[in-house]
Amino acid sequence: VPQGVLRHDAVEKTERVLHYFLEYLELLHPKNNGDNGDISSVQTMLNKWYPGGQLPVYKSADARKKGQLCGRIRWPCDPENPNFPLYIVHKSLQDQDFRKIKKGDALFVDLDGNIIPYSGSHGDEVYLIFVNEGGYYYSSSGTGIGVAVKRIIGIMDGMIVEQDESSHSVVS
Repeated sequence: VPQGVLRHDAVEKTERVLHYFLEYLELLHPKNNGDNGDISSVQTMLNKWYPGGQLPVYKSADARKKGQLCGRIRWPCDPENPNFPLYIVHKSLQDQDFRKIKKGDALFVDLDGNIIPYSGSHGDEVYLIFVNEGGYYYSSSGTGIGVAVKRIIGIMDGMIVEQDESSHSVVS
């Protein structure tokens, strides 16, 4: 959801997630009844939601430039006005945070309708976050579009089971 925008669907999703989280905590730590919680109920619930006992999680991609804290694609700006975006986000990415994008897939569109593809700057396959956030257009924000890599963790131990190969990099 863009900053400063109220969306009914986002509020409902947030309420639903909060409800599930509180239910999870209550199963794990019942109210002062002296036991350690119903771990088997928690395990059953997690196994129902995540068959195979694995959960996808997303981590910010490694920075590609010195001084950056995490991976991001800088928003191209007009050379004469660094606060004016040069391109718009391709329609296939709008409202699609955490969507996989591959090298060569449409990323931006210029004002003449020409498609500017993802260059593969953070790996052949990545997940974009904070797509088309208005406050991140400006070069002064230093942000742009966030880039994440997917990890698979075990739900019972939190250990990484699988990770993208593109996440291993050296900052140059």
